[in-house]
Amino acid sequence: MRTPLQVQQLTGNLRHPWTTLTLVPESASTNADLARASARGEAAPWTVLVAEHQSAGKGRLGRTWTSVPGTGLTFSALVPVPDQPGWVPLITGLALVEAITSRYAVRTSLKWPNDLLGQVGDDRAERKVAGILCELTAGGIVIGIGLNVDQDEAELPVPGAGSLRLLAGGHPDGLTRERLLLDILDRLADRLTDWGRDPEVVRTAYRGRCVTLGREVRIDLGARGQVPGRAVDVDDDGRLVVDVGGRTEAFSAGDVTHVR
Repeated sequence: MRTPLQVQQLTGNLRHPWTTLTLVPESASTNADLARASARGEAAPWTVLVAEHQSAGKGRLGRTWTSVPGTGLTFSALVPVPDQPGWVPLITGLALVEAITSRYAVRTSLKWPNDLLGQVGDDRAERKVAGILCELTAGGIVIGIGLNVDQDEAELPVPGAGSLRLLAGGHPDGLTRERLLLDILDRLADRLTDWGRDPEVVRTAYRGRCVTLGREVRIDLGARGQVPGRAVDVDDDGRLVVDVGGRTEAFSAGDVTHVR
């Protein structure tokens, strides 16, 4: 798993509709780099930028995403803007969890709007294994994914994080980071295509994977304070619908905490 990514294995097995994949040794932020390339007309939709090491990856609410080189997958993909673009991070999360569970026998779930969670052994604690950040640009939507693959406990960036290695107790025989990345890209393209054909099929699949639904939550709105309630649905625009004291409110943004 820790051998350097091989660009020939990636580009030689890249499947339609993806057209271009670039691998760089290091990037401060693949999202920022791909967005700039799109603005300059140097990157079209269905372009992928992969960094072996990302030193200042962008997360939600100004957070950063970093990893030990060779232990994870950090990449960004430029895709066309679909109907109801607020669903793109949710579609991405669905594709990510489906690609992973097709290879690993692990317990994973999605936390609205952009986190992949997993459990290690009999520990019931939810560990963040991957994060997603989507940004609308003039040339499309840039989807950034940071996935912890092979980190041990000491290499994880923050307490409460996890990796596929820890969740599964190892990796399937013969699986490489190249193959895992290609699996994710394939599944992402498939789910975006499904969305164009029948969004409700994708919404139903996402709701089935989203562990936030049915939970007591706390929505942190920054300067606007916090809103406690029970998450009951994700609406057609991708907003989290929360029962707040008997009335429902829909949130398009906010830091969500699962209240135990």
